[in-house]
Amino acid sequence: MTQTVTTHTEPRRGRHPVDTIRPEGLYRWNEFEDRIPFSRETWRQRVKAGRAPKPESLGENCTVWRGADLLAWLDNPAGYKAADDSKH
Repeated sequence: MTQTVTTHTEPRRGRHPVDTIRPEGLYRWNEFEDRIPFSRETWRQRVKAGRAPKPESLGENCTVWRGADLLAWLDNPAGYKAADDSKH
């Protein structure tokens, strides 16, 4: 079953939030931050603790998250456990 999350928001600084997170997509922080109920620093701490999806680096200034990982977290934020790096 393919899951997508759709929202309609006003654009913010830099990149705009996306309306839909697709499992096959790659997303920068500003494209999904409107769905996260806490600050970027808290998100970073959760990533470090394995309670939020780990990002991938596409270069020195480009960090992205996999859509499938974000959707899994959004489906169950309290019970989320980051996937083992060897699975990607």
